[in-house]
Amino acid sequence: MSEQGSSGSEQKNLFSGGGIEGLKDLILNLSPPSDSSNKPDNLTRQEYEDLELQEKAYQQAIKDNELASAKQRLKQRKKEHKQRVSYASKIFWLSLSWLAAVTAITVASGVRCLPFELSDTVLVTLLTTTTATVLGLFITVLRFLFQEPKDP
Repeated sequence: MSEQGSSGSEQKNLFSGGGIEGLKDLILNLSPPSDSSNKPDNLTRQEYEDLELQEKAYQQAIKDNELASAKQRLKQRKKEHKQRVSYASKIFWLSLSWLAAVTAITVASGVRCLPFELSDTVLVTLLTTTTATVLGLFITVLRFLFQEPKDP
């Protein structure tokens, strides 16, 4: 019992002996466990290595995803380019043939030996509306085909 009484009185002295000084002494007298160290144990090392591997795999997945996305954008742009070339050619020939037809009608109306005649009002209306329609169609289609890409 004397051992217990002795240790109890030491603790009592540490707490009651001077307020903050007693608490300071108590903290200074505490010793860390003998088996603790700053070095990670094997389990902690393995967990750390696993986290590093997961991070590398994640970064690689991001790069793979970005590469796949870039390939998809390139494929889409190539497809759009093909369509642009095709439709630009088609709209050019449509506009050319439309204007050639209007020119033929105008010339046929002006030549007196042909049995084809249109009044001046009809010719002006035909030329005005046809020119506006052809040019409007041409500009609209070309603006749609050759617009700026929206993605960065």
